[in-house]
Amino acid sequence: MSKHTTKPIEAPASATQTTAFPGLELRRAKTLITAGNSLLFCSVFMLLTTVFIAYIIPEKVTLQIQVLSHIGMLIFATGLKFGYILRLTGQHRIRKIHMRSEATANQRQKENQYGLCNA
Repeated sequence: MSKHTTKPIEAPASATQTTAFPGLELRRAKTLITAGNSLLFCSVFMLLTTVFIAYIIPEKVTLQIQVLSHIGMLIFATGLKFGYILRLTGQHRIRKIHMRSEATANQRQKENQYGLCNA
């Protein structure tokens, strides 16, 4: 017999918490979508502002402002991508919650149909 014992793999605490409270999981997903929308809006606005400064009125601003606007374009384009990823993550989580609740409803319907319910 071996001295080493293997410990069963346990799910992380965050995984068990979210399945125990589907309302909390839904709220978190909606928060992700709201944060993604806000980041998208701010990034688009600032990206358009930096493009305006860098390409439309470069002769009216100093060289330092032009350099900052070009750097800002890179930063705000990245923010745009992160906002989109946040939105997609939130939508994916909501879809998983919806599919899980549908599967549960279908299972209950089958149990009631075949008289497997103990109620």
